Amino acid sequence: MVTCIDGYQMARQGRAGPALAISAISSFFAGTVCTLLIAMFGPPLAENALRFGSPEYFSLMLMGLVAAAVLAHGDMVKSLAMVVLGLLLGIVGSDVSSGIKRFCFGFFELADGIGVVIIAIGVFAMAEIVSNLGETEEGEVFTSRVKNLFPTKEDLKQSFGAILRGTGVGAFFGVLPVPRRSLRSLRT
Repeated sequence: MVTCIDGYQMARQGRAGPALAISAISSFFAGTVCTLLIAMFGPPLAENALRFGSPEYFSLMLMGLVAAAVLAHGDMVKSLAMVVLGLLLGIVGSDVSSGIKRFCFGFFELADGIGVVIIAIGVFAMAEIVSNLGETEEGEVFTSRVKNLFPTKEDLKQSFGAILRGTGVGAFFGVLPVPRRSLRSLRT
């Protein structure tokens, strides 16, 4: 989504080719770095994930809720409403302990819960639809050909910091352990 937003601005300036190339280069670099990090740190993290119990789960959930409420800018009521909405979306699906389906409303597809990707795409799509409905002027569509695909040295120099930041964020979230109760049951 961010690539589309930034790429659109570059396409309006006639630089769609370098935007696509920088996106591909940064994705390849970040994917390679994250794959190496997961290969190196995967086994120790998996070993620690198997040790997670109820106190650790509770601590992680409490830390996430407090961080979401504290880091939100603006009105505290809005941040708490955001936390409550996240909790409500999080309880949809099968219960980990009993396997009972919660708030699926007869839809088998909701048994696994609501995916983060679906919510993110929905939020972006809804914001775009509301934004387009509010505009009275007619939008323009760029149909020019993509040319000059290779970015210049200056383009690469300007995007180097963003590539490293994106790689760091992706590596942090890609290497984080995702403990599952079913993994713990395999150990016993």
